[in-house]
Amino acid sequence: NGTYALRVGEWKLHRYDKQTARNVVVEQQLADTKVPQYQLFNLANDPAEKTDVAAQNPAVTQRLKQQLTRIIKQGSSRPGAELKRQD
Repeated sequence: NGTYALRVGEWKLHRYDKQTARNVVVEQQLADTKVPQYQLFNLANDPAEKTDVAAQNPAVTQRLKQQLTRIIKQGSSRPGAELKRQD
């Protein structure tokens, strides 16, 4: 549960498990805005990550979603040695 991101080459996929984003910089009526679960950015064309291009690149979005889901299911979202869960 949280926010995840995966970068592969020029592409960066964001996954938001929370459905609203809090932005304290904007006016109060805009502070709680709905966000899509996934957003895709082309860092070569948009290094500031301002334009979501997921709808225009469905194959890339799907491929990165599958890759990110596999990483999350493995129990670690960072590369490295497998960690034991401490319950």
